[in-house]
Amino acid sequence: MKKIALLACILMVSVSLSAEQLTTVGVVDISTVYNSFFQDSLAVRELEELKDSIQQELDGHVAILRRLQEQKLEAESEGRENDALRLDEEIYEKTQFIQDFQRIKQRELYDRQQRLLNSDSFLSQLQNAIAFVAEANGFTIVVTANDDKLLWWSQEVDITELVLERLRATSR
Repeated sequence: MKKIALLACILMVSVSLSAEQLTTVGVVDISTVYNSFFQDSLAVRELEELKDSIQQELDGHVAILRRLQEQKLEAESEGRENDALRLDEEIYEKTQFIQDFQRIKQRELYDRQQRLLNSDSFLSQLQNAIAFVAEANGFTIVVTANDDKLLWWSQEVDITELVLERLRATSR
């Protein structure tokens, strides 16, 4: 009977010890790291310049659209139906152009940002920083906060700031 009780105690201790060795998951927001740490790189500055250029071009098209809308209202108020119809068609075409322009340029910017995020130097520095922080803080798995399947996490497991600190420390 004592042997059974001793065996049961050993089993309970081993179960409780194995429960303490659960996987510890960390979360890192790669977009935040990218925007905070790599903001000064030439590639990121070029991307920002491209964004500004696209926005200026878009603003120009929107200004043209507004002028067309004003001209249409003026034509309608003056009873120039043919001009109003012609302007209405131009407004429709300009609106379609702006929507297509936005869609194409947003995709272009997204693709370019993804190429930057997946560049060897960025990934290498990021991987080294994540590995260091994870090992130093006892995390056995680190997932990206940008994953659509990740619905919620506690701020206690968010290692984004620690990764940024490590990147800054190693880049000096």
